[in-house]
Amino acid sequence: MDTTYWERNFGVVVIKDNISSKVVWHKLIDHKERLTDYKEEIDYLVANGFTIKGIVSDDLNGLVEMFPQYKFQLCQFHQIQTVRTKLTGHPKLPASIELLAIARAMHETDKESFIDAPDLWYDKWADFLAERSSNADGKTFYTINGLEALILA
Repeated sequence: MDTTYWERNFGVVVIKDNISSKVVWHKLIDHKERLTDYKEEIDYLVANGFTIKGIVSDDLNGLVEMFPQYKFQLCQFHQIQTVRTKLTGHPKLPASIELLAIARAMHETDKESFIDAPDLWYDKWADFLAERSSNADGKTFYTINGLEALILA
């Protein structure tokens, strides 16, 4: 379930069944998505005999707490967006490029491979990730190819 916008405050809230791939509920909105929109759709599904095994959605504040009885998963698009906020969309360092590629491949990777990929990445880049220096104040820095980046630790 998620909301797509065409204008600043005009969009559609949609629930799609992941088994049949059919939209089972939708609602046009003229405001930002709210928890009440999602409560309305979940209530509709329950009242109409749907079995909800889990929710895949964005990380709308309060959504997980509103539905503690269901398993929750952040959708792949928003998972990748979270990674991109840390790495940028076009990272320059080889380790960062590889990590972003792992995230982007999640939709075409089987579960076991995807679960193993970050561990393999970490093992490969462990020495690089451990490169640290400190200044006289005790603040630590990541040391990258002779360059130092201040990390407030």
